[in-house]
Amino acid sequence: MKPAPKIQVHAFTQKCDQRARTLINEVHIFRDNPSIIRDACRNTYRALWDTGATGTVISSKVVEQCDLLPIGVKTTHTANGQRLCNEYLISLILPNKILVPDIRVIDATLFGFDVLIGMDVITLGDFAITNFEGRSTFSFRIPSIECIDFAPNELPPEKRLLPDAT
Repeated sequence: MKPAPKIQVHAFTQKCDQRARTLINEVHIFRDNPSIIRDACRNTYRALWDTGATGTVISSKVVEQCDLLPIGVKTTHTANGQRLCNEYLISLILPNKILVPDIRVIDATLFGFDVLIGMDVITLGDFAITNFEGRSTFSFRIPSIECIDFAPNELPPEKRLLPDAT
Protein backbone atom coordinates (compact mmCIF):
# COMPACT_ATOMS: atom_id res chain seq x y z
CA MET A 1 0.00 0.00 0.00
CA LYS A 2 1.38 3.39 -1.06
CA PRO A 3 1.45 6.21 1.46
CA ALA A 4 -0.96 9.04 0.80
CA PRO A 5 0.61 11.81 -1.28
CA LYS A 6 1.77 14.75 0.79
CA ILE A 7 -0.31 17.87 0.21
CA GLN A 8 1.76 20.91 -0.64
CA VAL A 9 0.48 23.92 1.28
CA HIS A 10 1.36 27.48 0.25
CA ALA A 11 0.74 30.46 2.51
CA PHE A 12 1.52 34.09 3.21
CA THR A 13 0.96 36.44 6.11
CA GLN A 14 0.92 40.23 6.10
CA LYS A 15 1.15 42.37 9.21
CA CYS A 16 0.20 45.97 9.79
CA ASP A 17 1.32 48.28 12.61
CA GLN A 18 -2.28 49.40 13.12
CA ARG A 19 -5.82 48.17 12.56
CA ALA A 20 -6.22 47.79 8.77
CA ARG A 21 -9.49 48.86 7.16
CA THR A 22 -8.44 47.36 3.82
CA LEU A 23 -6.41 44.27 2.95
CA ILE A 24 -4.12 45.17 0.06
CA ASN A 25 -1.05 43.41 -1.29
CA GLU A 26 0.81 43.00 -4.56
CA VAL A 27 0.13 40.34 -7.19
CA HIS A 28 1.36 39.42 -10.66
CA ILE A 29 -0.90 38.36 -13.50
CA PHE A 30 -0.31 35.79 -16.23
CA ARG A 31 -2.51 35.19 -19.21
CA ASP A 32 -3.10 31.69 -20.52
CA ASN A 33 -0.59 29.15 -19.23
CA PRO A 34 1.37 30.39 -16.18
CA SER A 35 4.11 27.81 -16.79
CA ILE A 36 5.23 29.89 -19.77
CA ILE A 37 7.29 32.52 -17.97
CA ARG A 38 7.56 34.79 -20.98
CA ASP A 39 3.78 35.13 -20.81
CA ALA A 40 4.02 36.97 -17.50
CA CYS A 41 2.79 40.49 -17.36
CA ARG A 42 5.91 41.89 -15.75
CA ASN A 43 4.05 44.58 -13.80
CA THR A 44 3.08 44.33 -10.17
CA TYR A 45 -0.50 45.22 -9.31
CA ARG A 46 -2.11 46.36 -6.07
CA ALA A 47 -4.84 43.92 -5.08
CA LEU A 48 -7.67 44.42 -2.61
CA TRP A 49 -9.10 41.32 -0.89
CA ASP A 50 -12.89 41.67 -0.75
CA THR A 51 -15.08 39.06 0.97
CA GLY A 52 -18.13 40.97 -0.27
CA ALA A 53 -17.26 40.27 -3.92
CA THR A 54 -18.25 36.91 -5.38
CA GLY A 55 -15.70 37.11 -8.17
CA THR A 56 -12.31 38.59 -8.98
CA VAL A 57 -12.13 41.83 -10.97
CA ILE A 58 -9.31 43.52 -12.91
CA SER A 59 -8.95 47.08 -14.15
CA SER A 60 -8.70 48.19 -17.76
CA LYS A 61 -5.04 49.03 -17.00
CA VAL A 62 -4.37 45.32 -16.34
CA VAL A 63 -6.24 44.35 -19.52
CA GLU A 64 -4.15 46.77 -21.59
CA GLN A 65 -0.75 46.11 -20.00
CA CYS A 66 -1.15 42.33 -20.13
CA ASP A 67 -2.68 42.42 -23.62
CA LEU A 68 -5.63 40.30 -22.47
CA LEU A 69 -8.32 39.23 -24.92
CA PRO A 70 -11.90 38.68 -23.75
CA ILE A 71 -13.18 35.10 -23.68
CA GLY A 72 -16.80 36.21 -23.35
CA VAL A 73 -19.23 38.66 -21.80
CA LYS A 74 -20.84 38.29 -18.38
CA THR A 75 -23.74 40.05 -16.68
CA THR A 76 -22.69 41.30 -13.25
CA HIS A 77 -24.70 42.66 -10.36
CA THR A 78 -23.24 45.48 -8.28
CA ALA A 79 -24.53 47.97 -5.72
CA ASN A 80 -25.07 50.32 -8.69
CA GLY A 81 -27.11 47.80 -10.67
CA GLN A 82 -26.58 45.30 -13.45
CA ARG A 83 -24.07 45.66 -16.29
CA LEU A 84 -22.30 43.66 -18.97
CA CYS A 85 -18.55 43.14 -18.54
CA ASN A 86 -15.87 41.46 -20.61
CA GLU A 87 -14.63 38.21 -19.12
CA TYR A 88 -10.97 37.12 -19.19
CA LEU A 89 -9.01 34.03 -18.18
CA ILE A 90 -5.94 34.78 -16.06
CA SER A 91 -3.67 33.22 -13.48
CA LEU A 92 -2.59 35.08 -10.35
CA ILE A 93 0.68 34.97 -8.49
CA LEU A 94 -0.04 35.94 -4.90
CA PRO A 95 2.59 36.90 -2.33
CA ASN A 96 5.11 34.16 -1.53
CA LYS A 97 4.79 32.95 -5.17
CA ILE A 98 1.42 31.26 -4.64
CA LEU A 99 -0.03 30.34 -8.03
CA VAL A 100 -3.80 30.48 -8.55
CA PRO A 101 -4.33 29.28 -12.15
CA ASP A 102 -7.20 29.68 -14.59
CA ILE A 103 -9.42 32.27 -12.92
CA ARG A 104 -12.32 33.77 -14.84
CA VAL A 105 -12.34 37.51 -14.10
CA ILE A 106 -14.23 40.54 -15.33
CA ASP A 107 -13.05 44.08 -15.98
CA ALA A 108 -14.41 47.10 -14.14
CA THR A 109 -13.42 50.55 -12.97
CA LEU A 110 -11.41 50.23 -9.76
CA PHE A 111 -10.02 53.05 -7.62
CA GLY A 112 -6.72 52.81 -5.71
CA PHE A 113 -5.97 49.26 -6.85
CA ASP A 114 -6.03 47.23 -10.08
CA VAL A 115 -7.19 43.80 -8.88
CA LEU A 116 -10.08 42.97 -6.57
CA ILE A 117 -9.70 39.45 -5.20
CA GLY A 118 -13.14 37.97 -4.56
CA MET A 119 -14.59 34.91 -2.93
CA ASP A 120 -13.84 32.77 -6.01
CA VAL A 121 -10.16 32.92 -4.96
CA ILE A 122 -10.60 33.31 -1.20
CA THR A 123 -12.68 30.11 -0.91
CA LEU A 124 -9.89 28.06 -2.52
CA GLY A 125 -8.04 28.21 0.78
CA ASP A 126 -8.13 29.33 4.39
CA PHE A 127 -8.41 33.05 5.07
CA ALA A 128 -8.04 34.75 8.47
CA ILE A 129 -7.63 38.22 9.87
CA THR A 130 -6.82 39.06 13.46
CA ASN A 131 -6.47 42.43 15.17
CA PHE A 132 -4.59 41.55 18.33
CA GLU A 133 -3.39 44.61 20.26
CA GLY A 134 -4.75 46.91 17.53
CA ARG A 135 -2.46 45.46 14.83
CA SER A 136 -3.98 43.62 11.89
CA THR A 137 -2.54 40.34 10.66
CA PHE A 138 -3.93 38.79 7.49
CA SER A 139 -3.12 35.19 6.46
CA PHE A 140 -4.07 33.05 3.51
CA ARG A 141 -3.14 29.46 2.68
CA ILE A 142 -4.04 27.20 -0.17
CA PRO A 143 -5.42 24.57 -0.23
CA SER A 144 -7.69 24.58 2.80
CA ILE A 145 -6.35 22.06 5.32
CA GLU A 146 -8.47 22.51 8.43
CA CYS A 147 -11.46 24.32 9.89
CA ILE A 148 -10.67 27.51 11.79
CA ASP A 149 -13.45 27.93 14.37
CA PHE A 150 -13.22 30.59 17.07
CA ALA A 151 -16.41 29.38 18.79
CA PRO A 152 -16.68 25.62 18.23
CA ASN A 153 -19.35 25.04 20.88
CA GLU A 154 -21.39 28.26 20.57
CA LEU A 155 -24.12 27.29 18.09
CA PRO A 156 -25.36 24.06 16.60
CA PRO A 157 -23.98 23.50 13.05
CA GLU A 158 -27.32 24.18 11.32
CA LYS A 159 -27.40 27.72 12.78
CA ARG A 160 -23.84 28.77 11.97
CA LEU A 161 -24.23 29.69 8.30
CA LEU A 162 -26.91 31.46 6.36
CA PRO A 163 -28.00 29.64 3.21
CA ASP A 164 -26.33 30.74 -0.02
CA ALA A 165 -28.55 33.24 -1.84
CA THR A 166 -27.44 32.09 -5.29
